[in-house]
Amino acid sequence: MGENISFLGPLPGTTNTIRGVTSTAWGQLSDGGEIWGLSPTDGASATINVLRSDHQIAPEGVLFYVTLAGFSDNTPVSRSVYDVSYHKYLYFWDFGEGYTFVAPAQVIALDAVDGGKRSNSRYMQGPLGAHVFRTPGSHLVRLAVIDPVSGDVAIASTTIVVSDPDSAYAGTDTIFLDSTGIYANDSGGWDRHSTLTSAFTALKDATNPKRIVAERGQVHTINSQLNFRPPSGASAVSFRIEALDVAGDKPEIHGTWVPADAGLLRDGTFQNGFSGNSGMVLQNLKITGTWDTTTETYGASQTGTYGLSGVEGGDNKATSWVIDQVDFDGLYRGIDNLEINDPWNGKLAHYNDVSITNWRDYALWNGGHGNTALIGSRLSQHVDAIHGGDKDGAHNNHSCYRCPNDVRSIVWGTDTMSNTGWFPESSGATGVRGAQPSYRWGTSLQQPGAQLNMGANVMEGAGGAIVTAAKNEDTDSHLVNAVIQGNYCMIGSQGKQVVNITHGGQTIRDNMCIYPDTDYNISGNPGLNGGSNGGPNCIVAVDNDRNSRATAACIAAPIDIYNNTVVNLSSATFGGIYDTSAPHSIEFTTVNIANNLVHEPLKASPNVPYDPMAASEPFTSPKYKGYRLDASTLFAEHGTPADAFKLWSPAVGSPARDGATGTLVSATSFGGGYDEADLHTTGRDVGATQS
Repeated sequence: MGENISFLGPLPGTTNTIRGVTSTAWGQLSDGGEIWGLSPTDGASATINVLRSDHQIAPEGVLFYVTLAGFSDNTPVSRSVYDVSYHKYLYFWDFGEGYTFVAPAQVIALDAVDGGKRSNSRYMQGPLGAHVFRTPGSHLVRLAVIDPVSGDVAIASTTIVVSDPDSAYAGTDTIFLDSTGIYANDSGGWDRHSTLTSAFTALKDATNPKRIVAERGQVHTINSQLNFRPPSGASAVSFRIEALDVAGDKPEIHGTWVPADAGLLRDGTFQNGFSGNSGMVLQNLKITGTWDTTTETYGASQTGTYGLSGVEGGDNKATSWVIDQVDFDGLYRGIDNLEINDPWNGKLAHYNDVSITNWRDYALWNGGHGNTALIGSRLSQHVDAIHGGDKDGAHNNHSCYRCPNDVRSIVWGTDTMSNTGWFPESSGATGVRGAQPSYRWGTSLQQPGAQLNMGANVMEGAGGAIVTAAKNEDTDSHLVNAVIQGNYCMIGSQGKQVVNITHGGQTIRDNMCIYPDTDYNISGNPGLNGGSNGGPNCIVAVDNDRNSRATAACIAAPIDIYNNTVVNLSSATFGGIYDTSAPHSIEFTTVNIANNLVHEPLKASPNVPYDPMAASEPFTSPKYKGYRLDASTLFAEHGTPADAFKLWSPAVGSPARDGATGTLVSATSFGGGYDEADLHTTGRDVGATQS
């Protein structure tokens, strides 16, 4: 069958050679990099498709997707079918503009250890790409697509031209906000305002695109919603607020009231009958409320069971959103993008280098912009947040990110970390039921073939890392095209599995999955599953609690699980790669499992070939505040200390990374070696799993 392969996982520094060209796993694809020197295969081609805003002014969020021809498997005409090329091939993006993300602390820490480029905005991997262009000018975007079995290659490029905001909003089209009334940094001819309310009124009443530029280091306190509703006769509009481009603290917009359910800033662009070009941009701001997760109290009188979100939009929102370098703190939801039904080429949202903490419900609810990218961000609950309670408006309830109904979704280079959840206090559960995963996708999915590219993230959730599943038993599960690769996932004290699924058509590869040393069955505190809070069970499980309705196409679509590493630091035995307990609510026809590694160093009889991994404190005494062995109040501590994820993971060069061997042909993947043809032919485990 060929040479044995080493498990590569998301380990930068590992090299592979295709057609005589050597490249580095999860490393940079820089100017002049060898990959761009590959000669395209005759007849193989890739077309870069572009989705961008109406105004095309920096910061400009652009989402890219690909159409392939001339390969053994090409992009199907219908978007509603399983796309083999989406899952099988390797996609490398170079967006031509690079900056280092500031928000995702854990992602940055991993890069510092292993030389990765996860925190460099210029590079991305996977069948969907996205970038926020901060610099005006012309940017060359390049794509390399490689078939890892045949070595066939396609190289494509496109040019993105981004306009200068200072030119686009010259003179009085810039509304300058300076609460001192001095306006020392007015560059000349700007429309001056000393209060946010006055400046916002000028913005929303404009009949042509304008922007607010806010002086640095100032706090603007408001006690009612700012609702962007331009006049119906406007030619084009721009809901745009940004910080002055100088050094200093970000300007803060602080809401002091607690409504029944409303956003501090609301996008109602099309609410009054407006029908022209539109867009929302928020950049270099701080948006805050009064919710305190450590005491579960508001700093103001509460009028309902929900509360104040930072930014809100619904059916009438602008065609595109860019939220770049914005910090959210103390809110019901940081971003509340309400659910609508968008077509494949519908509305567009980019959340870039965003930080959200201290939320009460979700950090980010992305109900539906159609096409969404969460890039280089940090959705990290307050480290001392109380675990949660009833859904009565008085407790912390949910987790980081929920994306119910997008048709194209990207999550890349982002920290999503929380140990909060909800539980009915009447059940006798006194503070230890973490019902929430870190990330939920496709909970109300209506578009068969919806696409997800999730990679290079650091994730932690009390109820597991990832759920790609329908919400309820009355919600259909569909065929999707989802690739989940190269993520670091830590499973909290109520977690049983890393990924919980009901949608068919998912590829789960090259992930590092860590179960801390904690008690997963805390006595007297019933969890979600028959009184058992959790425990290290599997990498992938079918969500039996939520869905039994699945389309025929969903059931027939492959589930591929390969090149994942599990580090089980608890004393409980890991159950297996895929939950085979019967009956499942959905019995998928094709489940392919290959080359996964389970490492259990703390068992009485550990996996000797893979022990030890790293002589570091987390492996000898991993008992941080969030992972306690008793039924005392459970707080939301996660990722402690700040570099915990690099400590939890096996050291570079550890056999836990490179020890999995089998009889697959080492065709390459730049982020995990496998032979796609062998995987789909045999669907067998190649012997890497240790028990």
